[in-house]
Amino acid sequence: MRFAAVFVTSFAFATESYIDKSLKLSAPVLNEQTHLSLESTLLVLLSLMIAILFMFFIFIKIQKRRQKKLFTTKRSRTIKKPFYMAKIDTSPIIHKPHDGDIVQELSFYFQMLHKINATNNNTVVFDYDIRYFRNYMADYHTILYMIHGIVEFLTNSTKNSTIAIVFKHIEEIEGKIKFSVSIKLHGDFTGHGNMIRMSIAGTNKNIYYKKLSLACYRAKILGTNIKYTSNKSESEFVFELNLTPTKEIPRYHFQNTDKQTTAIIAEDNKNSYNILRSQLEYYGIKIEPNSSWSIIKRHITDTIFRPNIVFIQAKIIKKLPIQELNMLKEYKERKNISVVIISNNENFDKIQEDIKFDTYTLKQPYTSDTLLAILNKTVEETLWRGNGGV
Repeated sequence: MRFAAVFVTSFAFATESYIDKSLKLSAPVLNEQTHLSLESTLLVLLSLMIAILFMFFIFIKIQKRRQKKLFTTKRSRTIKKPFYMAKIDTSPIIHKPHDGDIVQELSFYFQMLHKINATNNNTVVFDYDIRYFRNYMADYHTILYMIHGIVEFLTNSTKNSTIAIVFKHIEEIEGKIKFSVSIKLHGDFTGHGNMIRMSIAGTNKNIYYKKLSLACYRAKILGTNIKYTSNKSESEFVFELNLTPTKEIPRYHFQNTDKQTTAIIAEDNKNSYNILRSQLEYYGIKIEPNSSWSIIKRHITDTIFRPNIVFIQAKIIKKLPIQELNMLKEYKERKNISVVIISNNENFDKIQEDIKFDTYTLKQPYTSDTLLAILNKTVEETLWRGNGGV
C-alpha cells in the first residue's frame, strides 16, 4: 500500500514539473514536432500509470492471501480442541482457615445470588437453624466458593425453580462439629445426571459444567466429597463439613414488647414458608398456620387473629387487584400493621415502589440476622405510632 502511494506521488510530481516546464516554452517554439513529442510523452505516462495500477492490484491480492493464510493458521491453533474441551483449572488456591461466623461469611454471597436468580426467575432459600452454634475456625473462602459453584450451576441450568441451601447438625466428635450440607433443587433435573456424575468424578471437561467441576475440586481441598441423587421431583447435592468451634460471639435479640407479637405469612413456596415460620417462632412470635392469600386477607380485616406483622410474597402482591392493595393500605394504617414484602429475586424488588405505602423488604436468600433487624424495626415502628407518631 505504501509502495503504491510513493509511485502515485512521484507521478504527480513529475507531471507537475513537466507541465511547469512546458508552460515556459514560448508560443513560436510549439510546432508540430513538439505536439508529437508531447503526445508520445503522455502515452508513456499513461502506460506507466496502467502498469502501476496493475502492480497495485497484484500487491492487494498477495496481501489478502497472506491474511487468509494467517487467519487459517491462527484458527487451526485456536480450535484444535472443541469448545467444550476448554481447560478447567483443577488447582484452586488453598486458603488458611480463620475464625468467623459461618452465617455472616456465607451472607456476603447472598446479595449477588439475589441478582443472579433474576435471569431465570429462580429462588434460593437458606436454612441454618437459628439454634445452632455459628462461630468456627474454617476455610470459609473454599466453603463459600464450593457452595457458590453448585448453586450457580443450578441457577444457570433451570428456570422458575427453588433451590434450598440447608445445614443440618449431625454430631460432635473430638472437638469438631459435623454438618451435612444439602443443596436441593425442587424440580426435574434428571437429564443432567450423567454429566453431573462425570463432574463429580473429575472427568467432565464440558464448559457448561465448569462451575460444578470446580466445586468438586474444592470439596477435595476441604477433605469431603459431593454426592448427587435425583428423581423426577427433586435433585440434591450433599457433602459433609467438619468445623472446629471457637468462642461464640453474643448476638442481637428480638426487642419484643409486653404484648404477644403475632404474624401472618402469605407465601406459596413451602420451603420459604417453613424456614420463616421456624425463625419467627424461635423469637416467640405467634404464627397463623395457613399461608394462602384468601385466608390472610380475612385475618387482616377481621378482629380474630389481629396480626402485628404481615409477611407477603412479592409475586402475590404483583397479582393483586387495586382494590385489595387499597384494602391492605387502609388496614395497615388503621390497625398499625407492619408489612414485610418477600422478594424472591431482583425481578420483584421494584414492586415496593409501585405500592403507595411504607413496607420492609426481605430479599431471598436471607439470614436470621436480616430477619431480626426487620423485626426490631417493626417493633420500633409500632411503639412510635402508638406514642402518636405520624
